[in-house]
Amino acid sequence: MKTRSPWSRRAALLVATLTAACETGGGGPTGAVNTRDLSVVDARVEDAAPPPDAAPPPDAAPASPDAELPDAAVPDAALPDAALPDAALPDAAPPDPVGEHVFHELAGLGVCAGSAPDAVELSFQLMDGETPILPYDTLSGGADPVSALALPAAFGLGAPDDVSLPDGTHLRLTPEANDGPSVDVPVTPTDVTFAWKGGEIHRHEERLLILMVDQSASMAGIGADGAVDVTQASDPLDQRIQVLRRVVESVPGEWWLSLVSFNGRFATLSVEFATPTLNRLALTNPGSLVPDEDGLGKLELGESGATPLADALDDVLTRIVDARSNANLNAQVLIVTDGVEDADPSSNNLAAVTEAYAQHMRGDRPAPVPVTVLQVSRSPLAPGAGRRMAGLGELACRTGGEYVFLRDQRALGALAEPVAAARLASRLVGTWRLTGASDLSGVSPGAYLATTRLRASLGAASQSFAFDAPADADPVVDTRGFVIKR
Repeated sequence: MKTRSPWSRRAALLVATLTAACETGGGGPTGAVNTRDLSVVDARVEDAAPPPDAAPPPDAAPASPDAELPDAAVPDAALPDAALPDAALPDAAPPDPVGEHVFHELAGLGVCAGSAPDAVELSFQLMDGETPILPYDTLSGGADPVSALALPAAFGLGAPDDVSLPDGTHLRLTPEANDGPSVDVPVTPTDVTFAWKGGEIHRHEERLLILMVDQSASMAGIGADGAVDVTQASDPLDQRIQVLRRVVESVPGEWWLSLVSFNGRFATLSVEFATPTLNRLALTNPGSLVPDEDGLGKLELGESGATPLADALDDVLTRIVDARSNANLNAQVLIVTDGVEDADPSSNNLAAVTEAYAQHMRGDRPAPVPVTVLQVSRSPLAPGAGRRMAGLGELACRTGGEYVFLRDQRALGALAEPVAAARLASRLVGTWRLTGASDLSGVSPGAYLATTRLRASLGAASQSFAFDAPADADPVVDTRGFVIKR
């Protein structure tokens, strides 16, 4: 089991450094171990991992991981549209790799308020074992693509087994704060689409996945006096780091990656790790002798301060997404956080930043930047435990991302398992969306938990998924959607 002891980290670093010095015939404790080429965020890094038998790189002094990017190289504001090349789609899009699948599982993901006033949207995956079924795939024995089968008439909504809904209603909305009665509403499926992350017009472009990691004091249970109380920690074992390691290992190898952390009053966009790169080992290197040598490893210590979430998102949009050299990348964000403290003023800007991501343009074309949010619940003994943050749910829904609430350490640990992380990574490609017409006139604005059962009949197979929290089930098993009624 991993330990958080700073001494054990420093001891491992010393041993590995001395070992490397002996093997290379010098270099001393100040010699670099596994140095990398560095670049500013306005230029992507394409250094591939060296083969196992390659000669070690020459010693060079490593840049500080916390070094801020040069102001001259990274503009503080988005470049004018005229400076951003309009990344047009290729004249001939590459053919889609059609696969033949069996519809084994309907995996529900979330529920959002629709773009229309009286509409709801349910996101889900169609699965063949651990393989997601995409719109151009076919089902076993059939010739039509799944997109031709996934019509509104093939889907329906109703009550889960342990819930009784009045006739004519299909979805129950319960106030997230438990401060009012539930409201039951009808839902009629009107549209089913596959929502590619970043939009259909950008799906053949190179992808950039930006990992944002909450390093605030609450993640480690650090109080205002600097004392550590693990009973107050949202993530005392740094399981969020393991989740992101698994995701990095699971996304396609041609995706560009960037790593950003945030705490205190600002985000840390270091030259070494925030610069988009294809080199997986820069972010996660399981074979390294030094536990915290890679980008994610460096985040296993050092939590402090508040959660400048909105400011960090603003920095990422301005300094990475809108950097000139990244203008042809289809960018999205995966963020892990336990939410913004009530007293943190940066949360006041979250709505504005959400709109900036949702309405983002590249040249004269829409290029929304999806944000997938993994919200880790606060410790059961900490203020705000078990509460979802409405602003985070809205951020995910408005930008075309996904919202995942992890109720406790067991849920976070489960997501670090290879199969679960691979499923999470597959959602970053895109998900199916069902839009349903509803009557929300009797629903007051606010945050709600949505209960329903989604059914799908495709070809000869029928599957269903319950968005539910059964009273007799483990509290971790809460699959209800998180809906923000505007």
